[in-house]
Amino acid sequence: KEVVLPIGTEVHAGDLIMNLDEEFIRLDYESLDDQLELRKNNITKLKLEYDKNLTDLEYEDQIKALELLSLETGLADLRRLQGIGGATQEEVQLAELNLKIANLEKKKLANNLNFRKQSITSDRRNLELEVQIQEKKKRELGRKLKETSVKAPRAGVITWVNENIGQKVNEGEPLVRLANLVDNDRD
Repeated sequence: KEVVLPIGTEVHAGDLIMNLDEEFIRLDYESLDDQLELRKNNITKLKLEYDKNLTDLEYEDQIKALELLSLETGLADLRRLQGIGGATQEEVQLAELNLKIANLEKKKLANNLNFRKQSITSDRRNLELEVQIQEKKKRELGRKLKETSVKAPRAGVITWVNENIGQKVNEGEPLVRLANLVDNDRD
């Protein structure tokens, strides 16, 4: 973007030699920042859904437990009535069948509850890992943004500068060469 100091200039460590165009990196950085916020929002949303789903399943489990209790009580009543001739064998068998079905439904519900707990935990961990990956990318882009200001790493004299303003340079390409200043006046 801009060469601040020309060839032959004596520099000290930290002196600004050139500025690179930071627009492309800044746009990537800002885009990644937005994506990161979206991922963090998804984690919050997932936690809310997780809490709601677990609460709903726990209520369903409690309802099923009450239904089981009601069916067990009804079966006991039918057995007593059958003993005095007030209920038929078929009615008792139907009540036993309904109780078995309700027990299986409760087991299925408990299994579903356990699966949801594990599944949601895994989904949340995946999103957290994605956030960590994006945070690392964001730090890398932040480092690259800082490197758009090319500064002298040590004292010396500029012997070569890439003066092709507007040229695309790849990461790792030399942009400036410095020669060390040696003090020959020492005794």
